[in-house]
Amino acid sequence: VHRALAELALESGDMDLSEEHLKRAIDLNPDEPDYYTELGLLYNNRSDFEAAAVQFQHSLDLRPDHPQTVHLLGWALFMGGERARGLALLEQAYQMDDGDLSILNDLAICLAEEGKSDRALAIVKKAEAIDPGNHLLESFRELILEGRKRKRDRQV
Repeated sequence: VHRALAELALESGDMDLSEEHLKRAIDLNPDEPDYYTELGLLYNNRSDFEAAAVQFQHSLDLRPDHPQTVHLLGWALFMGGERARGLALLEQAYQMDDGDLSILNDLAICLAEEGKSDRALAIVKKAEAIDPGNHLLESFRELILEGRKRKRDRQV
């Protein structure tokens, strides 16, 4: 019941009420990893990456080696400033499920942020092969190429 109420609150834009319901759901069923994941996603949306990482870690403790949770933990850590650890977890999630577009996208973003444009482009091309014609992926590929060109131009 609380999970459904949390979803309704989130849909209406009340993140605080959604958070309350998710916490109550966790209190009632602390062994359900999805509740922690949903709470982590809520914190991610608030850009509270440290709190999000704590929730994703709880979820991962209950469901080890779950690619999407490894991915989300990696993203939260990267965005929260633990870039090396976050990137390593994103790479791990990619090894676990190299066909998940959300993993591919976030890994490519983080690689590009770290200046690893060749690897980022390879990941974007893989994503484009899975979802041809995706305009966001095409735009992201172009951004990476432009950034790489600007970097080369500055070196000359």
